[in-house]
Amino acid sequence: MRQMLWSVVVALAAGAVGAQTEGPLVTVAQTGIGSNGFGTFWRGQDVELAEDAWLTRIVFQTGSATAQVDEIRLMTATPQAVTLRTITTITTPSSTEAEAVLTDPFLLRVGTRYTIWFHQTGTPRGTYGCDLTRVDPTWRAYHTNVDPTVAPGGGEPSYYWGYQYGTNFRLLGWDNLEITGSSQLGGTAIFTLEAPPFDLAVLFFASAVGDQPLPPFRGPLRLALASIVPAAFAGAVDPNGQFVRTLTIPNDPRLVGIVVYAQALHDPSFVATGTFSPLDEMRIR
Repeated sequence: MRQMLWSVVVALAAGAVGAQTEGPLVTVAQTGIGSNGFGTFWRGQDVELAEDAWLTRIVFQTGSATAQVDEIRLMTATPQAVTLRTITTITTPSSTEAEAVLTDPFLLRVGTRYTIWFHQTGTPRGTYGCDLTRVDPTWRAYHTNVDPTVAPGGGEPSYYWGYQYGTNFRLLGWDNLEITGSSQLGGTAIFTLEAPPFDLAVLFFASAVGDQPLPPFRGPLRLALASIVPAAFAGAVDPNGQFVRTLTIPNDPRLVGIVVYAQALHDPSFVATGTFSPLDEMRIR
């Protein structure tokens, strides 16, 4: 498979065609919002993206609850929910919206289910419908700020998991690597990275997906190390904020059905850091 993918990476051409911009990743609209009926004021919604993307902002439509929102979380979903980011500095873009801006973007992985959650001032902090009053009524005002997979501390009750209650919200961020053009035999695929002008950029290819942190680079390497082909396109992002490369797909029927995964790395110098793009893919037809 790796050798066949290597045969795909055969043609290279520079393109000169702005820079990465924040935009909507997903919008979820529910029929209503409110408490879960057990005295715990929270709102939670599961979401799964079709592609990798960097998350930068979470915006909830909270109605009259906007002024009381004091925490927004990004979590993995139950049954093994873990808090990934907690934001307690909340802004109000409008009278009915509460917004959390991530101080450092978070890479949402394709195929991973996340819970997006917000909390109101003065009520028990739960997660995905955690209702402490079902366990111990005296804990109505208790605020917990721990992951639900962590064992409770001394004197703390167990947590009750149950009720998801949907709400309207938007996720904003960016997916700055795109594959367009033709994925057919003999066609030309176009790989476009949006990044700050004049950044150094490298585009990698692989036949399998991984999830490997590579500090000090921001974000994980989403290509499986053992499947990365021994070829990479390198160069500078153009003044318009784009790094464009093309691949001509060989007219070889054995390539039909192969999935090519791509990821880019960009940075002004690569000396101290760099940022990985989200993963993108194409299937040869």
